Amino acid sequence: MSKFYTLGSYTDQALGGFIKNPTDDRSAVIRTLLESVGGKVVLFDILRGTSDFIMCVEDLEFEALASVKVAVQSTGMVKDFMMFEVTDMGKIASDASKALASYKKPGE
Repeated sequence: MSKFYTLGSYTDQALGGFIKNPTDDRSAVIRTLLESVGGKVVLFDILRGTSDFIMCVEDLEFEALASVKVAVQSTGMVKDFMMFEVTDMGKIASDASKALASYKKPGE
């Protein structure tokens, strides 16, 4: 299972919904949504900047998070939903070292 960070923005329609119901707890909705595909929300915060929210989720596969992205974006409430998978740089560097040992440069 993997860990991901996501960034996204709300659409004008979603922002209108927040204005109509400012006490709506979106983090509870998000937690239920992610649990429905086997994930766990570690962090959900509203941001000031180019994205409106950041979320950290774990205990799910890429396809499960991608299904959440497709489902939520299909409602027209969220746009620019980006997913970033946490990786192990030590493993990447180790595997790169193994790959480099068998690589031949052009002309060698």
